[in-house]
Amino acid sequence: MALGQVRLALHCAASTAVHRIPCNTLKPFWNEELDRLKNNSIFWHNLWIDAGKPSSGVVQHTRLACKAKYKLAMKNAYTLFENKLSDEMYSHFMNKRIPEFWKTWNSKFRKNTSKQVNINGHVSDIGIANEFATYFKQVFHSSNDQETCDEYLCKRKECINENLCASHKCIESVTVELLDKCMQKLNLGKACGPDDLCAEHLLYSHPILFKHLQVLLQTSVSQF
Repeated sequence: MALGQVRLALHCAASTAVHRIPCNTLKPFWNEELDRLKNNSIFWHNLWIDAGKPSSGVVQHTRLACKAKYKLAMKNAYTLFENKLSDEMYSHFMNKRIPEFWKTWNSKFRKNTSKQVNINGHVSDIGIANEFATYFKQVFHSSNDQETCDEYLCKRKECINENLCASHKCIESVTVELLDKCMQKLNLGKACGPDDLCAEHLLYSHPILFKHLQVLLQTSVSQF
């Protein structure tokens, strides 16, 4: 099984077994009291619609009162959460717990913004990637003479030949048990990589995946 097929299998399994929601759906300050007030506000709003949307009367008055209580409670809960976060950040700073301080800072102030990138007039992903490739291709060698390039390629070939046997011995020690042991040590709760896969995809996958990864590693080295 090729690496692309492994990714596809993990994506298909995750899409059918794991429920995904937008990151801004969850509100850390939410509680059961807000749930109750929200349900009351929805109930009286629907009752007001069924009654023909009267502009006065008991139903209208109750609807507005429930809506005002819900909004005020949500505002107070958010303010309390923000103040608690500020106190936590202050405590980390005073006790010189720098990693915890920056974690709290990022959770409060960091925003995911999308900025327009312009590299020498290129704004598309492909154009920017090609611009980077052109630049680093020019600065890769200290000079443009063919002698420098040939010397580098010759040295690279020597290193490959010297380490080829050692690489084969190393890859033979990669077993299914070793891969499973490494998977158990992965840090969970981290963001996905460019391939949209995270540690949970590997950790909770079928054990046969480890066998495919072992074969994939051994095949890659044999074709090197």
